[in-house]
Amino acid sequence: MASFLASGLIRSKQCKRIILVIVDKASDFGDPKDYTKINLFGDGAVALMFEASFDPADEAYISFNIQSLTENNNLKLISHSVEEHYFDQKGHFVFRIVGTTVLELTKQALDQSSLTPQEKAGIKWIFHQASGVVSDLIEENIYKYIPEFKGKIYRDEESGNTSAVSTFLLISKLIDSGEIKAGDIICSVSFGASFELVITQI
Repeated sequence: MASFLASGLIRSKQCKRIILVIVDKASDFGDPKDYTKINLFGDGAVALMFEASFDPADEAYISFNIQSLTENNNLKLISHSVEEHYFDQKGHFVFRIVGTTVLELTKQALDQSSLTPQEKAGIKWIFHQASGVVSDLIEENIYKYIPEFKGKIYRDEESGNTSAVSTFLLISKLIDSGEIKAGDIICSVSFGASFELVITQI
């Protein structure tokens, strides 16, 4: 959501440049005695620069879809111990939503865009780096919801799940490596374990 705020401030000419810093320290909320849970979440930080441009081709967002799925009791997928301040999640339910609803919302954003079939084929896909299992699930199911999918789904094999930081961290790494260049079209999909927000940005 912060990236949309930054974009809005530039659009309204309130700012010419904005530095957005994203930090997440999710490891504090995992039980250090439970290795099956604590290794799922890492800490991370990333900074981005937003800058005004007078070229319409530099438009930051082609299409986006922001949804809150809390009406389906998805908040209950996260359990929280008040005494120990640790959280847990019902992984199999989370996987089911990622493999269906998240991909449905991604297709909605794609359908709402003005991209040509050729442009869609060149999209570089960045999904939230929840785990290798979740990435496998997305790659397995994406053709069911987006039959025309021809792009590449990128993974961060080094950093893993850094919560809110993960998608922007991977994009930053791909820019540094030259894999993402100026003019490329990126579809970034972010979601939390309770699905309070699912954000697709193209």
